[in-house]
Amino acid sequence: MSSFVTFDDAFYSIPPGVVPRGSVRTVDGDRWVCSYETWQQVPSDAVSYKDEEVSESSVDHCATRILREWGRDPDWYTRATFWRGFIPAPSPVSPGKDLWFYCFDEIIPFLQVPFRPSDPNDKRAGFQIPPATQNTVIETLKSVFACTQDVLRAYPMAPQAYTPLEYPTHRVKSTHASMEGLLQSYGIARRTVLDHLGFILWRISFSEDWQSKLSDDTKACIAAWHLTSLPRRGFLIDPIRDWREVNLPFWIYNLVPVFWRWTDLELSEPRLARLSPQFLQVIDYDAEPERTPLLTSSFQPTAPSYPNPPLPGDPLCYDKYLQLRHFDTKQSKPAANNAPGSLPQFVIDFEEWFRRPVTRREQKVLYRRFYFEDVQAWSGRARIFYRARPIQRPITSISHQDDDDESEDGYDSEDEGLKDTLLERREIGRFESAPWRDQTPEYQGVQAQGSLEGRISSPSVGSAGPSAVSRPPSSRSTSASSRRARAEQRDPYPRGRRGAPAQRPLAERIQITSSLQHRLTSPQPTDHQPAPSRYASPSSLMHIPAGLEWDLDVQRHGILFIPVKSTEVRLRYWSLKEPTLSPLALLRRALERCLEFSIDVPRDVTHLFAPPASITIPESISIYYEPDYKDERMSSAGTGRDIVMRYRNLILGLLARPHARGFIFQGGINARIAWQFGGPALIRLALQGPSIQITRFNRGFTRLTSQTCSEMIAKYEEDVLLGRFPAEGREDRRSERSLWPPPKYFNRLLHWRGEWNSACEEFFQTILQELLDDSPRLRSQGDWDQYIRTYNRRHPPATEPLSNAEWDTLSHDFTTFFQSSWNGTPVRNLEIPEGFESAP
Repeated sequence: MSSFVTFDDAFYSIPPGVVPRGSVRTVDGDRWVCSYETWQQVPSDAVSYKDEEVSESSVDHCATRILREWGRDPDWYTRATFWRGFIPAPSPVSPGKDLWFYCFDEIIPFLQVPFRPSDPNDKRAGFQIPPATQNTVIETLKSVFACTQDVLRAYPMAPQAYTPLEYPTHRVKSTHASMEGLLQSYGIARRTVLDHLGFILWRISFSEDWQSKLSDDTKACIAAWHLTSLPRRGFLIDPIRDWREVNLPFWIYNLVPVFWRWTDLELSEPRLARLSPQFLQVIDYDAEPERTPLLTSSFQPTAPSYPNPPLPGDPLCYDKYLQLRHFDTKQSKPAANNAPGSLPQFVIDFEEWFRRPVTRREQKVLYRRFYFEDVQAWSGRARIFYRARPIQRPITSISHQDDDDESEDGYDSEDEGLKDTLLERREIGRFESAPWRDQTPEYQGVQAQGSLEGRISSPSVGSAGPSAVSRPPSSRSTSASSRRARAEQRDPYPRGRRGAPAQRPLAERIQITSSLQHRLTSPQPTDHQPAPSRYASPSSLMHIPAGLEWDLDVQRHGILFIPVKSTEVRLRYWSLKEPTLSPLALLRRALERCLEFSIDVPRDVTHLFAPPASITIPESISIYYEPDYKDERMSSAGTGRDIVMRYRNLILGLLARPHARGFIFQGGINARIAWQFGGPALIRLALQGPSIQITRFNRGFTRLTSQTCSEMIAKYEEDVLLGRFPAEGREDRRSERSLWPPPKYFNRLLHWRGEWNSACEEFFQTILQELLDDSPRLRSQGDWDQYIRTYNRRHPPATEPLSNAEWDTLSHDFTTFFQSSWNGTPVRNLEIPEGFESAP
């Protein structure tokens, strides 16, 4: 019988190891529990905006709140803004009230510039921030951004992780036509400062050595801003929705207020029993309405009494991370012929997280301390360790195959020897391993993202492809004669040559041309034969999270436009092979496979997609739609890490723009990069129809023949997406260098057939690994041309791609057979045939 949970394991704690006294009160008819007594309260309209999309910029997403008060009230936790609970929120008696960004209730200083009647085009009239205040605001904005960059240099983040954005300081000096515009500009500057302060405080909160890692200037700013002494803003959480991500032990220990509703729904969930007011023994303000809140008060709770071990459903059946405890876990035994070092090895850090690969040092620690299973996965057997299942008695010695290191006996902590402590892994690892809210979680380790041999943890999309795998080069001949021989073997009726036989009916040609059917078959059109192919393992493509569907107005009014022939051929072929798929499901698959297409809407119905007129578009968003706006050219100065950090900040800011959803429809390499860094949030927007670029600012791309419109991506925005840097002192495009291949050169990859596949994913992950290693390779157009040629030569595909002429012929055949084309067809009129066998 194992020892039962200790008193310290039962309750959350705050420094110096005491239990905080929580509270519960009614807000808008709902009972809300707070992790400890605080002067802060749940906003009265909190439930109404729980599921609203959060902008990755510093824009206030709570439209009902006064702009100048943003940052003081707790707000909903999201992965995109995970640091905002740490934003300093001074109480009326806290220090730091002399700093302008903490003064929430003071009137904003302003100057009114009068209109000059002599100049009817006078643009200087309006409202301005006084020059002295301008200088203070600009100096603060520069300081917080510099401090954030210093923190990121000391503690690099994963490429998928969001970080606060830089605010263009020249906007502070702008003249505004109305007082509302001035308030909004000042509010955005304030929110930007607070965002950076929250991020800095979050990062140093779990780094004991931060004083030795940061510069003297940063440490001086942290002291001047009172970051470590002020109250925190806090989080609102939905524990049923967020339990896999929230880090209650870390947040509460760092005095971050955490609020959650306690309704019948939460009461019925056994996993949340330890969050109940009864278990936490909180103060009930409904019963004691006259009680005055005390800041961070502590008390000695009554120790819980439960059977040993607890019965199913008892609060202590779950730990502080709300994951199921496993009592009396015995040491695992390897399966037959599976020595400890003979299998690919992975660890699942938390319940229902995805696996990550482990180092040799971690393997030894995991083997002696945690339960594991040898499972059958896509590419063979693998060993999965479960960090949530420590064994009852860690063994004192192990025999590790091919192990030349010293013995690892004598660890005092379960975290020692592992990549991160549990607290750190919960905070940092959520970007790589935690499932998104709409994503199916992983229980046994066999449904993880990517290939088991992958080097790279899962990207930020719902489900991503495998990493690059080190394999010996193929011995397949690439001579011109062998290519011609394979081409003739591929299709005995070559087209486009003099004397070619007459074309046969579509059904007959597809049925007898096995290689063509092999390349178009569903669900993986570009899989190759396993024996000769170096991509034998099944592809792991992107998947739109469950629950995300096309907007109803898109279904009613959307019009499909297909600029490339291969897209329509694939859509038509999928509809033949899987007649049960709906047209919307086909278009959903097209997004997941990075096909190029567009769903436009008529100009006369764009108002259906517009936000309510009462919602004011923030200045930080509207700036992108000003006629003279253009992104600054990126600089390649600095180290590789500097370039990667600069690119990451720029691309996250780019994909936060409303019209960035247009990248998803561009297909190919552009769409895959957008999937990688935009994640499910960007996909959700792509399914909702046109953005405010069209509905509010009357911009976007318009087809004159049909009077329909879609998102327009500027050339300089594509430059940001591809990480394109200008050559020093040269302006011609040929001299520019980029982190990713431009579409013109990526399309020359022989593995690219108009649809994303496992071979394309391996190519993509090879380049992504350069960014993850902080060793980016900037290549010119000539370099990319040579790189693609070399890659094609070293990694030839099993079959050559169809030529443009062949795609044109197939598209013509489909159009002739069905007597219509889907290009320019309303989505609601797309028809799926009864079945392929009925074709003549």
